[in-house]
Amino acid sequence: MNEEYIHKDEVISTDGLNHIGITDTSVILAAKSLGCLILTDDLRAYNNFAYHEVMAININHLRQL
Repeated sequence: MNEEYIHKDEVISTDGLNHIGITDTSVILAAKSLGCLILTDDLRAYNNFAYHEVMAININHLRQL
C-alpha cells in the first residue's frame, strides 16, 4: 500500500471543506483519489465523509456485534 500525499495548498484551498478541519479534509481528498473505504469511530467525521460521498463505516456499530 502506498501513502497518498495531498499538498497543503490543495487542502487549504478546497471549497466547502474548510469548516471541517485540515485532517478530515485531507482524508476526504485522499479517499476520493484512491477510492478507498474509511473506518472511523467519530460520528461527526463519518457524517462529513458520507455528505462528501466518501465510502465510510462508523465502527461504533460494529462494537455491538
